[in-house]
Amino acid sequence: MDSTGAVLGPLLGIWFLSHISGDLSHRLRALFLFAGIPGALAVLVLILFVREPQTPARNNAAPQKKTLPLLTLNWKELPERYRKYLLISLLFSLGNSSDSFLILRAERAGMTGTNLLWLYAGFNLVEALLGYSAGALADRIGRLPLIISGYLVFAGVYLGFGMIGGHVIWEIWVLFILYGGYSVLTKGAEKAFAADLVDPEKRGAQLGAFHTITGLALLPASVIAGVLFDWNPALPFLFSSIIAIVSASLLSRLR
Repeated sequence: MDSTGAVLGPLLGIWFLSHISGDLSHRLRALFLFAGIPGALAVLVLILFVREPQTPARNNAAPQKKTLPLLTLNWKELPERYRKYLLISLLFSLGNSSDSFLILRAERAGMTGTNLLWLYAGFNLVEALLGYSAGALADRIGRLPLIISGYLVFAGVYLGFGMIGGHVIWEIWVLFILYGGYSVLTKGAEKAFAADLVDPEKRGAQLGAFHTITGLALLPASVIAGVLFDWNPALPFLFSSIIAIVSASLLSRLR
């Protein structure tokens, strides 16, 4: 459902832009205001209609309010394979900068504002159509091969963006569709593989380490990409491609 909404969103944006008059700047500002309406409605629905299920008390006893202690996480307490996986995920995340750089690269190659929305809708469509199949494939061959394949697809896509010339629209389309394939292969498999490696008795805290490490890496990843982009627009994509290949190689040794 999430991926389906991600497809419909850009399509609604295209429809909205085609029915608003004025210059591009005015139309884009109106589009951003329009995009805020569904978000506000979603928050309103959560506040008014969504409630957490009540856990029934055992033996008809009145539920007692408990104060949870502050949870701390010791790196050495994590399973060894999980620590290795976290370090590899951190390395890959340092090369996985914001998708805005892909959009910027596509724009410089000649994509217009409306075409960029079509491009993003196509990317999300691939994810929506293949998401279920990727989950079934992970059940058959395992999550690790799926993640490694996704990293290699990512490396190929970013290498393509790094080597692409100007005004080659069809190549941009191919690369974005392949990028949707990378997302399908890794989006769920990375989190599921992390869950396989953690201590079952400390699953919540140790899974939090995965999200913390990959989340914190996003800022320096985009900073690095921005610096490299200023030097040469191709450099951040070549850098990310190399990082992805190294990460895939290290994952292949994580038995």
